Amino acid sequence: MTVAPITPLTPGDPQARISAALDGMLRDTPPTPPTLAARPDPLVAAVRAALESAASSQGGLSQLFADLGQALRRSDLPAAARTAIADLLALRTPLHPALGADDIRRAVQTSGLFMEADLAAAPAGGRAAPPGSPAPPPTDIKAALLAVGHELEQWEPPEADAPRQEHPAVQPGAQPAVDGARAFIAPPPPYRGAPTAAQPPAEPSIAADAPAEALAGRLTAETRAAIARQELHQLASLPEARGAERPQESLGPRWLLEIPFATPQGAAIAQFEIAHDMAGGGAGEQVAPAWRVRFSLDVEPLGPVHAQVVLGADGRAAVTLWAERDACAEQLREQSSLLRLALQDAAFAAHVAVYSGAPHRPPPPAAGVLVDRSS
Repeated sequence: MTVAPITPLTPGDPQARISAALDGMLRDTPPTPPTLAARPDPLVAAVRAALESAASSQGGLSQLFADLGQALRRSDLPAAARTAIADLLALRTPLHPALGADDIRRAVQTSGLFMEADLAAAPAGGRAAPPGSPAPPPTDIKAALLAVGHELEQWEPPEADAPRQEHPAVQPGAQPAVDGARAFIAPPPPYRGAPTAAQPPAEPSIAADAPAEALAGRLTAETRAAIARQELHQLASLPEARGAERPQESLGPRWLLEIPFATPQGAAIAQFEIAHDMAGGGAGEQVAPAWRVRFSLDVEPLGPVHAQVVLGADGRAAVTLWAERDACAEQLREQSSLLRLALQDAAFAAHVAVYSGAPHRPPPPAAGVLVDRSS
């Protein structure tokens, strides 16, 4: 099953209709199934179909990056596929002590979340490359994934291999092992309000000497699943609908995205939620506008770490950290004064708290929130 890219959305009534539909689909109350008497809006139906398709086939980046690295070690990988894979892997952000705000800003911009918006904002026609010159490498992870998927689709195995089979669809939860390799459990599908979940670096699930036909089929399926997950992040990041308790002028952007970090163990995938509350909290409560960031990361030797950062326009900052390993939590407590001083140097009145364990996780969404099981 081919995952089609999401087309850019335009402002106005269509955007509001899509936002209203998503607000119902991605919250606690499942959407009402359409009936013959009430036909769904075509745009709403298109979004619903994209959501259902992506939710049932999504998969993580961590395993894909590990298997793509394994593929680069083979001599039979076509040159075009090798270039596309190298371009994708080059978009990982190095995780090192000198990592700064500019690195994170660049990683967010190239995460794949804004691909269609960037294309829509580009000048008409753009600047054409000179005839015969190679195309510039993608600067966006979703664009790079699409390029990898295209090149893998063109790959034909050597004549000595068995005829190429149709690629099986990647089922939710697990991906089939190749030549006895361990199965990889896919991360939970992202949706608005979900707890952030990290993907630790993975070991290759494809044997180094796997047949080219099996390798091409597995990589194609994993790439499609990663594109589907990108689309779920984009759907979950669409604007919220208007409501009596949350007027439109108080609703800022809310982005759900993933950033791949390059570590010595492989690609570690951090999931972020970035939200901007423009005005008060409703019911007469007035609070200063604030940026709220949640993220999760899982790298050795720290293990799973979760964070919530709130930066208020009133100059206050609150940082809460959770470490699922007690040794890591103790280490973070010992270093928390350095974080507090760094925030104070940036003119924030800072409060830092560190806890052992994981943050409270809401119950999983009810059936039908991501997939309409009535149809």
